Amino acid sequence: MNTRTATAASSLRVEEITTLDRFEALASPWDDLCRRALECHPMLTHAWLCAWWKAFSNDDLRCSVLLVWEGELLVGAAPITLRRERAFGKMRRIVSLFANAWVDRAHVLLARDSADIVDALLTHLESHVRFEILDLFPLDASSPQTALLLERVRRRGWKVGVDAHLQSPYLRLPDTWEHLLEGLSSSFRQTVRRKIRKVESMPEVTMKIVKDESCIEPIVTISRESWQHEEGTSMASSEQILTFYTTIIKAAARDGTLRCALMEVGGEPAAFEFNLVHRNTLHNFKLGFRKRFSELSTGIVLKSYALQQLMDGGSDSHITEYDFMGTAEPYKLNWSKSVRSHNRYYIFARQWHALLAHWLAFRVKPWLQARAPGVAASLKTLKNRLAQR
Repeated sequence: MNTRTATAASSLRVEEITTLDRFEALASPWDDLCRRALECHPMLTHAWLCAWWKAFSNDDLRCSVLLVWEGELLVGAAPITLRRERAFGKMRRIVSLFANAWVDRAHVLLARDSADIVDALLTHLESHVRFEILDLFPLDASSPQTALLLERVRRRGWKVGVDAHLQSPYLRLPDTWEHLLEGLSSSFRQTVRRKIRKVESMPEVTMKIVKDESCIEPIVTISRESWQHEEGTSMASSEQILTFYTTIIKAAARDGTLRCALMEVGGEPAAFEFNLVHRNTLHNFKLGFRKRFSELSTGIVLKSYALQQLMDGGSDSHITEYDFMGTAEPYKLNWSKSVRSHNRYYIFARQWHALLAHWLAFRVKPWLQARAPGVAASLKTLKNRLAQR
């Protein structure tokens, strides 16, 4: 079967989609929910989730999507994965959202700030998926939606453990480029102006914003000659990852949300920023440059160009925020000191072995670390020695 359904105590109905074909057919109601949702980002759009499902689902990672219907209206949804993995001392059934090393935002979709929608999702998880641990990451720690989810979880008696996951910088855009420069440190402001002047004096260097899929070929060329490619983190690091991003770029080009900043030197692609617009935010997912053009300081110059385009009064003048995504790397903090905390939440079901794991990991271990760091290290050493026998 493609779906499973369950009726919540209220008028809400929960449906579980277990095949990609069925989910692909739900583009219209899903994207309508995205438009109405309290919180949303590109990683929760239908096109992104379909691409993620195709790229990362396998025999060890089962994907499905929970839908909450109110009559014929979709009011809530959660893309989830189920896997068996060793965690907290034993093999466990673990449910996560559609997130991994290539996705640094995740959440559920809610049409309104309503506990009954969250309760319907949690009830279905408990009765039909029968998990031991919900491993939810990375969730915005300051989000009201995160607070609502945790409040409903705790009401059920489920235990929650929290690990800091990432600090992600963002920039509130001022009215003009000059006002943005004024907000930078004096040394970095001088650096930006100097780097821009150098590139502007080179007629063979051009920059543009590409909104169609013609950016794919230069992105691949640049990615394969970048330092990220050597580390296995570029957009072309494998056929699986390249197909994933190519699918997303083509979908974004169709719906008008693609904004790829591209630098060329003498007609050759030199650097790129892969950006997507969602609501009032420009999200920077990936960037890269060919190592032989590093003397042009492409990271600073191309980002300056992309930011200036947002404040020139053009079609993107509604954008008020630039989200650097990822972690708080020094080069991002040169542009903005504002960061959002994203946490990893481990939610333990009401099962004695899961509750024991929570107690040991989030009660006993912190107590030992705070009072006797040497004890925790000794226990770890002992555990490793026993495991080698």
